[in-house]
Amino acid sequence: MKKKLELRKGNTANRILYNTIIIYAQRFSAAALALVTTPILLRTLGVEDYGVYNLTIGFVGMISFFTWSLSASTQRYIAVTLGQKDYEKLSRIMSTSFFIHLIYGILIFGIIIFISFFFVNELVNVPAKRISNVKYILSFVAGLSFFNIIGIPFLGALRASEDFLSIASIGISESLMKLAIAFSLLFIVGDKLIIFSALMCGISIIIFFLYFFRVIKSKERLFVKFTRPDFTLVKEMLAFISWTLFGALAIMSRSQGVQVILNIFFGVVTNAAYGISVQINSAINILSQGFSGSMGPILMKSAGEKNYEKMLYMMRTMAKFSFFSISLFSLPLFFEMPKLLELWLKRVPEGSVMFSRLTIILVLIVILSSGMQNVFLSIGKVKIYNIYVSIILILNLPVSYFLFKMRFPDYSIIIVGICLELITLIIRLVLLKKYLGYRIITYLKEIGEILIPTLVVSVLLIFLYFYYPPGDIWHIVASFAISLLISPPIIYKFSMDSFQQKYIKDFFLKFKFKSK
Repeated sequence: MKKKLELRKGNTANRILYNTIIIYAQRFSAAALALVTTPILLRTLGVEDYGVYNLTIGFVGMISFFTWSLSASTQRYIAVTLGQKDYEKLSRIMSTSFFIHLIYGILIFGIIIFISFFFVNELVNVPAKRISNVKYILSFVAGLSFFNIIGIPFLGALRASEDFLSIASIGISESLMKLAIAFSLLFIVGDKLIIFSALMCGISIIIFFLYFFRVIKSKERLFVKFTRPDFTLVKEMLAFISWTLFGALAIMSRSQGVQVILNIFFGVVTNAAYGISVQINSAINILSQGFSGSMGPILMKSAGEKNYEKMLYMMRTMAKFSFFSISLFSLPLFFEMPKLLELWLKRVPEGSVMFSRLTIILVLIVILSSGMQNVFLSIGKVKIYNIYVSIILILNLPVSYFLFKMRFPDYSIIIVGICLELITLIIRLVLLKKYLGYRIITYLKEIGEILIPTLVVSVLLIFLYFYYPPGDIWHIVASFAISLLISPPIIYKFSMDSFQQKYIKDFFLKFKFKSK
C-alpha cells in the first residue's frame, strides 16, 4: 500500500505543505479583513440595507446557479489534462471553457437586467422606499456576476496548476479593496447602498483582469495560446456539466436560495441575521480550505494517473484534516456565540445567534464528506452521484417552505439542511463502495477517530458552561484554551496515521525554520 500511494516521497508531501501554508495565509488574511469590514458595513448601511444587499446577492445566485457546475467541470478538465501532460489539449480546453463562460455570462447579465426592471416588485420583500433602488443595485450585481463568471476558467486554471501564490496575492488584494470601500462609505454622501454595489462591481472587473493576465503569462506550464472554440469539446464539456446541474441546484438551495425564501416569509431583517451566519460560515470554512485546496488538485491528478488508491487516501486525509481544523475553533465559538457577536458587531441583528450556531453544526457535518465530490468529478461518475445526492439536497427549499407555511421558526431551514446532509453522507458512501470498492467500515473507523477529540472537548466545554456561566472575556479565553490545548495532542496521538503525523511535524517545522 505504501508503494502504491507514494505519499511518503518528499515531492508530494512538500507540495501539499507549501500550498497549505500559502492558502492559509490568504484565507486568514481575508477572514481578518472581513471581520473588520462587516461591522463597518452594518454601521454605514444599517441592518435593513445590509439585509437588502444580502438578498440581492442571494437572488442573483439563484438565477446563476449554473455557475458552480461550470467552475467544477472546468477545474476538473484542466486538472486531469495536466495529470496527462497534454498541453495542446489544455489550450483547447482553456479557450473552449472561456467561450462557454462568456456566452453564459452574457445570458445571466441579460436575465438579471430584464428581471430587475420588470419583475422585481413581485419577487422580493423589501421596504417600499427601497424598491426603486433595488433595481439599480441588481444592475450592478449583474455586472459583478458577469465578470465573476468569465473569470472562472482562469481561476480554475491557477487552482489546477497549484499556483496558489498568485491566487493568494489576488485574493488578499480583493479583501483590501473591499475594506477600503467599507471605510470610504463612512465619508460618502448619497445612497450608500447603490454606491457600495457599484464599487463592488468595480472590484470584480479588476480581479478578472488580474486572473486573466496571470494565466496569459503562464505559457511555459499552463497556457500556450487562444484557439477557436472546439465545438466537439464544447459538446463534451456541456454533457459533463449537464449532470452537475443537480449539484449546482443543491448548492443554490442551501446558500442563495435560503436568502430568498427567508425574505419571502420574514423580511430583510432576517436576511441580515442570516447574512451574519454566512460570514461565520465563511470564516470557519477558511480553517479547512488550506487542506482541501492543496490536496484537491493532487486528488484529481491521481485520478488522471489512474492511481485510485492514492486518490481515496487523499480524500480521507482531506476530510480528517479539514474537520479537525474547523472543530478546534468552532466548538468554543458555538458556546460563546452571543458574547462574541456582541463584541464584534455591537448591534446584533435579531436571530443571528441561532442561525450562527446551527450553521456551525451544518458545516461540521458537511466537512465529513469533504473530498467525496472531488472523487466523483475526477473519475467522471457524476450522473448517478448527482441524481441521488443532489435531489436530496434540493429538498431543502420545498421542505422549508412547507414548514414556514405551518409557522415554524426561521431557523428551521438550517435544521432541514442538517438532516438532509446526513442522509446524503450515507448515499455518498454507498456510491463509493459501488464504483471504487471503498469499504464503508474504513470510513466508519476514521469517523470514530475524528469524533474522539471532538467529544472530549465538547464535554469539557459543557462542564465549563454549566458551572461557570458566561459573561466576561475570561470565559471566552477559557473556552478557546480548553479546545486549543486539549484537542491537538489527542488528535495527533489517536486520530492520525504515520504519514499524517509526519505532515503535521513538517508543517510546524517549516514555520519554525522560517521564523529563525
